[in-house]
Amino acid sequence: MNMDLQTAYERIQNSKSPIEEVGTIILETGGQWSTVEAADPSKLFTIHLHQIQGVGIGAAAALDDWMHKTREFLGAEMVLDRIHYLSGKSALLCTDYR
Repeated sequence: MNMDLQTAYERIQNSKSPIEEVGTIILETGGQWSTVEAADPSKLFTIHLHQIQGVGIGAAAALDDWMHKTREFLGAEMVLDRIHYLSGKSALLCTDYR
């Protein structure tokens, strides 16, 4: 599981000001953030964080897109982790029956 992505998602989700929080995270990870651009709801805005890109008209729409894509990615990653875990278990179980 991508813990940096999970942590960023949770920080944004639990924040009282999600747009400010995503800006802080982007700056912490060495990216660029403009509070002036983020405050303009009429501009095409892109958020690229932890290999996931969100796009929308305004920062709020871009963040909504990023959160949606991240939620889907983390859900799929959890399913794959579970399948990997179960396939390892079944391999162990099969070797016990020799």
